[in-house]
Amino acid sequence: MTGREQIAIVRHVSMSTLKKRIKHHQGLPEVVPRLVFIQLRYTGMSVVKAAKSIGVSGQTGYNWQERWNADGLEGLVPRYAGGRPAKLTADQKAALLERLRENDHWTTVEAQQLIQSQFGVTYSLDQVRRILKSFGTKIRANTFAILAVNGTSIATFRERSKQEGIREVLREYKRANPNKRLAIVLDNFSSHHAILVRKYAAGNNIRLAYLPP
Repeated sequence: MTGREQIAIVRHVSMSTLKKRIKHHQGLPEVVPRLVFIQLRYTGMSVVKAAKSIGVSGQTGYNWQERWNADGLEGLVPRYAGGRPAKLTADQKAALLERLRENDHWTTVEAQQLIQSQFGVTYSLDQVRRILKSFGTKIRANTFAILAVNGTSIATFRERSKQEGIREVLREYKRANPNKRLAIVLDNFSSHHAILVRKYAAGNNIRLAYLPP
C-alpha cells in the first residue's frame, strides 16, 4: 500500500466546516467516524494511522478516502447491497456474542460500529445498549480520547467522570508526551472545570481550553 499512501485527501470543505458537520451530524450514526477519519487526514495523519485511531482497518480507510475524494460527504454514506438489513438474525446474534467475548468491555459506539461493519445492520445507540445488556456484556460508559495533532494520542477508560478521573486522564496524556507543552480542548462538563483538574494542568505545563457553552 506504499504507493496508495501518496494519494492526497481532497479538501471538499474547510476544516472548520468539517468539524461542524461532525458536531452537529444528524444522519446515519456510522457516518460520524468516517468524518472523523477525514478530519484526521486533513491534519496530515496517514491513512493507516487515521484508520487505526478510530478502530477500522487500513483497507477500510483507503476505501473511505477514495469515496470521499470522488463524491465528498455523499461518498461517506454507507452503501447497502440489496437494501439495508432491518435487524440481526439469531445466527448473527450468536456470531456477535462470540465477537464481543474477545474484549472485556465495549462502548456502545464500538459495538454499534462492529455490528454495522460485520453484519451491515444499523442500530441506534439505545438499541445497541439493550443488546449488550441482554448478552451480559460490560459497557464502558466513560471512554476518554485525546487526539494529538503533534504528539502521542491516547484513549482510556474511567468508571466515572469525576474530577479525580479527569486528572488521571491528564496524567496519562502527560506521560505519553513528557517533554511537550500540551494544549487540550474540553467541553463544559462540570468536572472538567474542577479546581483539582485546573491545578494539575497549571502545574504540569498543560493549557486547558473549553468549548463555548
